[in-house]
Amino acid sequence: MNSVTDLLEITGLALVITLSPVPVTGQLLLVLNNRKQWTSAAFATGWAIALLIVCGLAATGAALLLPRIFDVDWRELAPITLLVGIGLVVGGVVLWRRPANATDAAPSRISRIFTGLGPAQGLFIGFGYGALRPKNFLTAIAAGLLIGANSSLWGGVALVLYFTILASASLAAPVLVYVLGGNRTRDGMHRLQQFLTRHGNRITGAALAVIGLIVGGFGLLRLVA
Repeated sequence: MNSVTDLLEITGLALVITLSPVPVTGQLLLVLNNRKQWTSAAFATGWAIALLIVCGLAATGAALLLPRIFDVDWRELAPITLLVGIGLVVGGVVLWRRPANATDAAPSRISRIFTGLGPAQGLFIGFGYGALRPKNFLTAIAAGLLIGANSSLWGGVALVLYFTILASASLAAPVLVYVLGGNRTRDGMHRLQQFLTRHGNRITGAALAVIGLIVGGFGLLRLVA
């Protein structure tokens, strides 16, 4: 990796994924169901594998193919980073302005899907959701391109793993907390699930806006450097 700035950009991209409340809410529903702990672990595993593959393939392509096709100074791509940052800020503001959801509303379709999963289905849904969800796919591609364009082989491998772990942390955490704390953690996770259901839009909006400011700021710094 050429600079701490690149590492921080990858961290910001990973946080775009891991701070998404919808999959975390679904994961909490699985963990809180006494018969779904293995399913929740399978879902988190499928999610992580999907991100690892997408980011890894993008990094490999950036490292091996792009230099042979395009004669690009990657510093010239700073305007793209700036535009991505602006887009994240705008998207965050739009989400923030959406009304909060009622905690006693009828169960959403995503809730019904998650509560009906078994372990094999959880692994499959986790992989598909992790890879094909547009925000995940585009963010993992962007992180992979940044890694492949600026890293050595083993440095790139380490950064792909870092991105995958951080982007999957919010799904792995409820499983680990329940394994370590058992039934004592159920009340806290239930309150968290209700909070995310009600305030998910604002949480995501605030996170996107902050991350957008950081990513856009790095792009601006590269432009003026």
